[in-house]
Amino acid sequence: MYTTRTSKIVSTYFCWHFYLNHHIFYLFCCQIYSLYLYVNGFSDEDPSWCYDNFVNHRALKAADNVRQQLVRIMARFNLKLCSTDFNSRDYYVNIRKAMLAGYFMQVAHLERTGHYLTVKDNQVC
Repeated sequence: MYTTRTSKIVSTYFCWHFYLNHHIFYLFCCQIYSLYLYVNGFSDEDPSWCYDNFVNHRALKAADNVRQQLVRIMARFNLKLCSTDFNSRDYYVNIRKAMLAGYFMQVAHLERTGHYLTVKDNQVC
């Protein structure tokens, strides 16, 4: 069966739209990144998979550079690199916990006066 690029774009859009409505966007991005590494054999030399799946190759390369930088920082401070097994029940829970820990500095609560205060420093937002 012959498929035009336009029909592939439409079908991909509907698949992604369905997926994004049922999962958290960041987890979806993590899965795309993992699939990108798996398909390219952990080499970023071939952008054809990104083109075929409507993903920005430059953005995935930037994400990979950030990951490599974090790995080097952890190695410099002798921190243990550990990951939860993909099949574990805690896999997505641990990702959510890590993301929330990163956003903790931006958490605020609404005061009776109508303005927000940050949880950590009680600064007005």
